[in-house]
Amino acid sequence: MWTSSSGPELRLIQWKHEELLLSKVNFRGKFAVVRKCMEKSTGHEYAAKFMRKRRKGQDCRVEIIHEIAVLELATASPRVVNLHQVYEMASEMVLVLEL
Repeated sequence: MWTSSSGPELRLIQWKHEELLLSKVNFRGKFAVVRKCMEKSTGHEYAAKFMRKRRKGQDCRVEIIHEIAVLELATASPRVVNLHQVYEMASEMVLVLEL
């Protein structure tokens, strides 16, 4: 569980019958928001990277799929984080990565 100065701040989200507990702490970059999460069924902690499929009117889905492909190709490398799961919603994609 994750806590902040005001106590536990978790939110339950559900995609395709899988449940993740997300921390409210956000790490924002130029193209994505990353949140620490925990898979409810196993208790494993991951990083959930939320990426919008459209930015400034441009479709970015191809770039996101390219990032997924690179992560899948690099699974044998100890220097690259492993991709655990990918979720796609109407307006964004979520990459669940090892911490």
